Amino acid sequence: MNDGSQLEIPVGNRLMFSVRLAPRQGDRFQPTGFPNIGPGIYRRPGGMQMLLVESSQSMANRLEETIVADGYSIIKELDGLPYVTSTIKIKHEDDIDPEQKGKSEDVVTTSSLVEPHRLNSDFILNAKRDSNNEETFADELIKEFQFERYRPVNWRIVVKTLFKYDPNTLLHGAFFSQLKDGRIKIPRAVSAFIEAENVEPAESGGVKKNIFDLSSNLEFVGNIKRKGGTQMIPFNRTEFTAEKITAYFNMDLSLLREYDAAVTKEKNDCSGKVANFLYLLSVYKIRRFLSRGLRLRSSCDLEVVDEEKKAALGSQSKTYPPALQLDVKTIEAELQRLIRELRIFFAEPPVTKLETCMRPKRNKKEKNEEAGEANAGTDSARTDEPEGSDSDGPSDEDSEE
Repeated sequence: MNDGSQLEIPVGNRLMFSVRLAPRQGDRFQPTGFPNIGPGIYRRPGGMQMLLVESSQSMANRLEETIVADGYSIIKELDGLPYVTSTIKIKHEDDIDPEQKGKSEDVVTTSSLVEPHRLNSDFILNAKRDSNNEETFADELIKEFQFERYRPVNWRIVVKTLFKYDPNTLLHGAFFSQLKDGRIKIPRAVSAFIEAENVEPAESGGVKKNIFDLSSNLEFVGNIKRKGGTQMIPFNRTEFTAEKITAYFNMDLSLLREYDAAVTKEKNDCSGKVANFLYLLSVYKIRRFLSRGLRLRSSCDLEVVDEEKKAALGSQSKTYPPALQLDVKTIEAELQRLIRELRIFFAEPPVTKLETCMRPKRNKKEKNEEAGEANAGTDSARTDEPEGSDSDGPSDEDSEE
């Protein structure tokens, strides 16, 4: 039975645990890869060959995906949790597309739940509450952060503001490199990665077939540059086998408590609730990832191994977070209760809806013509100036002399 203590953030500064995984079928699996590097292979000091199966940055994205529905919105079990959406609209201007004069087109909606670096997204920072508003969301954040150049950052206000618009940003981190001088950077409070030990490569391959026109002497009709009938292309494929695959999780409990103090400083009756909420939300994401999110790639479908599954998902164990051992419905009910109690710290309404306006990009010819017209206008204006006028300052030649 649950006495309530299992739902509270544990004592201590860190909570670190691991979960054994294995391929769901067969022995081979495909790890993550990196440009110009390939798979992340390394050796321990003792000589054992190790492999990075999933990186910490990728795991942050996968944990976020566990609470996303319909591509950008939050799952119904966490209704009321704040986040920011941005609807991207294409604006057709007269000088670019006269036939579409005055028209706009909704392209897609994204959100801070799925954008890289959460709130620090071009489609969010450059967005506005509506098309008639001159202030961007970046302008709003700068004001709410009370950001001043040459002054120390007020981190309590920053944390409180981020919790207001999207608490997930505090869990998974954000680097606001585009905001003023780029000093505002939030570290991950929850980290994870997957490693495999004592690995061996499993080499195989295949061929990309095109049985039509192998001579490649045809091309597609229309404004399509690709040629038809490419040759058969053989390729190699490297998968791996491993003695053991392990997922590692790390929660910075002290950082969660610091966030709690920053948010609830003026509301002592809420002290501790923010830390409990962020802790439970982290556990909930890990629980959903372990139970339904382990198909990392088409050739990397993993599962929690049998001897670990009981300990991780339902029984008593000193190794795992107490809340991880609870029934999912119990965790969801407690999260819903905390969301209701913490509404005073959330944006109202909890989903902040923005619009991002974009326009078709001018081609190089149009840009040159526009620049030529601007230069012509400038030249004609300067011919009215008296000869020898220095209203525009010294010329380049004068400066060099």
